[in-house]
Amino acid sequence: MMFDLVINNEQLPILKKLKENSSENYIWVTDEIIQGLGHDAGAKGFKYEIAPHTKYAQNLKWNK
Repeated sequence: MMFDLVINNEQLPILKKLKENSSENYIWVTDEIIQGLGHDAGAKGFKYEIAPHTKYAQNLKWNK
């Protein structure tokens, strides 16, 4: 499941703290990693397994 967050000033410090911790339940990724379906250009490899439907949901169209 993918979420596009719209947050307020009260939520920002909570989310920053949450981002510092890793979890097996969620990951934080950039747009570039979503568009690359998990490929991290900086690490020169696939860092995450991101399904094509995630890219579709973000683009609101099918685009390989």
